Parts: sequence; structure tokens; C-alpha cells
Amino acid sequence: MNINRISIIVHFSSCIIFSQWSSFQIENMNNANSYKINGLAALISSSQYYPFENEKNFHFGSSISGEISTTRYAPHTFAFVKLTWNLILRGRMSGFSTEKGAAQLFGWGMSLNPGSAESPANWMVSFDSGFFRAHYQMNLSALKFSIDRFFLFDDKTKFIYGLSMNSINNSKYINGMGFSTRAAYQINQINIGTMRRIKDMILSVNLSTNNKSNYLSFSILKSI
Repeated sequence: MNINRISIIVHFSSCIIFSQWSSFQIENMNNANSYKINGLAALISSSQYYPFENEKNFHFGSSISGEISTTRYAPHTFAFVKLTWNLILRGRMSGFSTEKGAAQLFGWGMSLNPGSAESPANWMVSFDSGFFRAHYQMNLSALKFSIDRFFLFDDKTKFIYGLSMNSINNSKYINGMGFSTRAAYQINQINIGTMRRIKDMILSVNLSTNNKSNYLSFSILKSI
């Protein structure tokens, strides 16, 4: 079994294991922890990924994301396709069990790379949206706008940094009352990440941070 197959098996197995430790129960949380959990749900519902230059058109992968100061993690799978040389369309989804029930998410988005096919720009504009549903806990939607800049360190390593604005709408579930106390707010974040190519696979680590929370994601992508 080659290194690519081993990496895929290990990563997808890790996603299953981490999903059993996830919890999105927010009924009894304080405001600070609720903010972090809502931010994590928004992050994984609206995350974006980029291919290397001259890569194949279709990619798929999996990711594990968590809020650093808590013990909450969440997995999801994703795929994206290069419609043209500078336009990327992507989707993401997940379904997993938590301590108090089940959670599902799905989302989509696109990225545009300005410039020309002969000389593409080293930055990208992205729009993403997604929905996160935790059974009897939360009902969240997210809409994100991102601007990211990237540069190649060598032929196999890419660094990415940028800014994102994530608008969140969330309904909290209260026993006996259903979903109520709807809240809307915005999370602005600085994004820093790196991507490393290993044959036809890409390993990615990304940190999204602001003054209240820090989210770390580990991803593995494969081109087809």
C-alpha cells in the first residue's frame, strides 16, 4: 500500500474518531463559549480550499477543524472543480454524531483568481455559504467573503494569508420552546495557512484567528 492510500485511510479514520468527541450543545454555555462554538460551525460550513497551479481540475478531501481553547472538533468532506483557469466551484458536507445527538452540514462556494491565464494574480477572492444543523441544539447559516494572497516557497509548498468576514445567523434550541432566540452577528478573522504537495496529494494546515477565538484545521486533498 503506497503512502497516498495510507494517508487517506488514516485521515478519514481520524475524522470518524474525532466526530465522536464533538459536541455542539450550547444550551447551558456562557456567551464566550457559545461564540466559539458558533464560529466553529460557521468555519466548517463555509471553508475554502485552493489547488496548486497547473493541477488537475477535480479535487476531493477531508478536514478536521477545532477551536483551540476548547475540546470541540468537527470533521467534514469536500470537493471542488476548476470550471475555468481562474474560477473554482466547491461543495462540502458532513454528518456525524455528537454527545447529545447528530449534526449535519452542507455548503457551497466559489473563488475567482484575477489576472490572465498566462499570468494569473497571486491572490483570490472567495464567496462561500453553508448551513449547520445540530439536532435540538442549533440551526446556523453562514455567509463568508474572503480575500487571500499566496506565494510559492518552492515547487511543493505554498503559503496563504488573508482576511475573511463571516456573517452568521443562528437559532438556539430551548427545551419546550423549539428553536428561538435567533441571533445575527459577524466574525472577522485573519487567515494563515500552508499547503504541501506530496505526489498527487496536498496536505494543508490553516489557522483562522481573531481577538476572541482561534480555529485550527488539518486537511488532506487529492487531485483526480
